[in-house]
Amino acid sequence: VALVIARGISQKKGAEHARDQLTAVQNNAAQTCITQDIARHPALEVWKKAYEKFGLDPKTYKSSVEALALRAIKKKVRSIAPLVDCYNSTSIEYLMPMGGWDISAVRGDILLTRAVGGESVVTLDGETSQAVAGEVIYRDAEGIVCRGWNWREARRVLLTPDTTEALFVVEAIAENDGAALTAAAHTLALRLRDWFGADA
Repeated sequence: VALVIARGISQKKGAEHARDQLTAVQNNAAQTCITQDIARHPALEVWKKAYEKFGLDPKTYKSSVEALALRAIKKKVRSIAPLVDCYNSTSIEYLMPMGGWDISAVRGDILLTRAVGGESVVTLDGETSQAVAGEVIYRDAEGIVCRGWNWREARRVLLTPDTTEALFVVEAIAENDGAALTAAAHTLALRLRDWFGADA
């Protein structure tokens, strides 16, 4: 897990860059899928296996990067907010899960841990769901921040157009992904600095 912390974010400044990059990576993904079966890509397969190991059916619970990639090849990843567009486009580009949370909404330390089972969370779509025992989650002092490792983020920490301080996570699971993880995190940090004037 690589972390990128950004402060002093001016989202209006970089909104156009973020939207343009999101469009560009989706166009590229759509062209690439003509010759590649994206659903069977090794970068996505490792997450399916991980989900199975901690008890979530990967057909029902898709990792964030798989869900993004499948939408990207159909050019259906919509613009949400400048910061979200920024990390979504970077996630698609590197085929690595990424998430972002508003620091002002985080309570205490964030832990990457396993659920006891039954912990509930209101996700970004407004649905309330409960973690299963052994499921990998991010949590803080108030509760779940993200279910299923990177499946669904909590609504209470979502990035909005008004967010000025944010924490981003970039995740790799294969043993040989260290260099790519570092590159993805650095790319994200550079975009946050160049596009939004952030101290990242």
